[in-house]
Amino acid sequence: MKNKSSLGVKLIYKYLFIFLIFVSGCSKDKAILVNSPDQQTIRSSFYSQNLFDKLHYPFNSKTTLYWEPSWNTEHEQKDNKGISYVYVELKPKLRDNKTLRYDDQIKMSGVKQFLVAKRAGNSISYYVASYLYKELPKNKFSIGVPVADEIDFNAFTGTLLFKSLINSKVSVYYYNNGKLVTKSISNKKTTARTDGCTDYYTCYWYSYCDLADSGGHAFSNGTITYSQDECIEPEQCPCNSYCYSSWNLSNSQVDSVCSPDDSNSNDPPPGPGNYGNGYNYNGTTTFEKFDTECGGVKAMVNRQAAVDLETAAYYTTDGHMLLMPNVGSTKTTFSISFPYRNSDGKIIISGPYDNQKGGYGIDLTTYNSDGTINTETYTIGYAVHSHPVGGNYDSDNPSPEDKANASQYPNMKEKIVNENNIIDYDSNGRIGISPNNCR
Repeated sequence: MKNKSSLGVKLIYKYLFIFLIFVSGCSKDKAILVNSPDQQTIRSSFYSQNLFDKLHYPFNSKTTLYWEPSWNTEHEQKDNKGISYVYVELKPKLRDNKTLRYDDQIKMSGVKQFLVAKRAGNSISYYVASYLYKELPKNKFSIGVPVADEIDFNAFTGTLLFKSLINSKVSVYYYNNGKLVTKSISNKKTTARTDGCTDYYTCYWYSYCDLADSGGHAFSNGTITYSQDECIEPEQCPCNSYCYSSWNLSNSQVDSVCSPDDSNSNDPPPGPGNYGNGYNYNGTTTFEKFDTECGGVKAMVNRQAAVDLETAAYYTTDGHMLLMPNVGSTKTTFSISFPYRNSDGKIIISGPYDNQKGGYGIDLTTYNSDGTINTETYTIGYAVHSHPVGGNYDSDNPSPEDKANASQYPNMKEKIVNENNIIDYDSNGRIGISPNNCR
């Protein structure tokens, strides 16, 4: 199952750690990998190495920043040597450390980020590519969920930071209108080092944009700069380039460059190109409530068999089975991101979250035609998702991705259901199996 997911002015955050990717190049060897065997290999290897843990970082004492892979954007590019680079867009979210609620009201200005899987032979290595660019001022405030600018990657101007998730080595590339260029960074301050090396700073900045009084929605705003010897405050104003707020330095990373080639000793990756996605638009787009446990289990198994999409649900302490939307899911992975919004951008599912009563809660919201809003709150008894039966898929055991997601809610009971069995598991693996008596 994929992710169960999910500041007054001048808040200062300690550990904003962001990467963003722009990769130059005009390769035409591009293939959507959704639902393919290659996709399953890349996802399984990523989660089995616990690399997802390197995509979320402490933000301040109250929140954590998560970069969530959008697997439906997964696509392939090849460089001139035939080496494959698979790009997956990363979406930022904030998570409250106490309640565990996810918040998608966050905008990264002048930053675009991808998870990159580089495949050479049978080996797969993982990177985060961070594209830093100057964002143009907006003509009006953003209303609702902030959306990043569309970027023409084939004509990108800016800086690419290409960082290994294995050894943290950073390669730096500069582009002008899609062409790789040589650039010498020179700031007003230069620190002399006796060893002949130079320090370069990747700096993470944050601001809070309170638009509630003007009819919009408040959101968190972040960006990244890369400079020599010290952190240089971003030139562009925060909050859609309106200057009523200011940037605050949250964290920085220092890399020492000791020769002209140290910062970009490898050939640049081919770039994501101007891609579409392989999103699976089949499946349900809202929640469904069943009044009995077996009623929900039967529906999950039937969905898996009929439309070949994994389905997830939550069984509540008062005896309801709440089936989640499965649009965008695949045969072997469930895809949902919390808070879940409908096509109008309104939140209809919020959770799971710590209800501060010794359990996890989930909220389901219905927007009625007469303008009224109805929200139902439930306490979760356990989480469950379906697995297919047959082929080479291990239906009776959690996948690496299942175990990684279970670690986000360590006190929640987790189950898998298939045609034959119900499996109990946690972040370490299977802990029990029993017959599916709801068939």
